[in-house]
Amino acid sequence: MNNTSKPEIAIAPPFTLTPRTRAAPGRVSNQGKITATDSREYVERREELKGRRNKSALDVLKERYAKGEISSEEFQQMKKEHSVNC
Repeated sequence: MNNTSKPEIAIAPPFTLTPRTRAAPGRVSNQGKITATDSREYVERREELKGRRNKSALDVLKERYAKGEISSEEFQQMKKEHSVNC
């Protein structure tokens, strides 16, 4: 979303146009009404999580290492612990 001066508009029952207030992620926005933007964000997040469910723990570990989220030492230790637990 961009930070322009135009407010986002949401359609709410009984199908009136109301300005959508910006809220921090995870907070209720627009007086508790579900908006099209909220629905789109939900679907995007659901799809992202769906892809994660199909990955093994080792795949996730490799991704974290590739992204630089963990060091080589942490990667080796976690990999070793994973192989012991399997």
